[in-house]
Amino acid sequence: MLIGAVFGFATAAVTGSAALGLLVAGVPGMLASLIFAVLT
Repeated sequence: MLIGAVFGFATAAVTGSAALGLLVAGVPGMLASLIFAVLT
């Protein structure tokens, strides 16, 4: 979850769009969860 939060915050800070930050936060969060699910 921290990975998604970092990417979302960085995107929102750079672009100024909270909606875009929310959308971008989902992708790395899902990928990190998928990797963790496969490894465990």
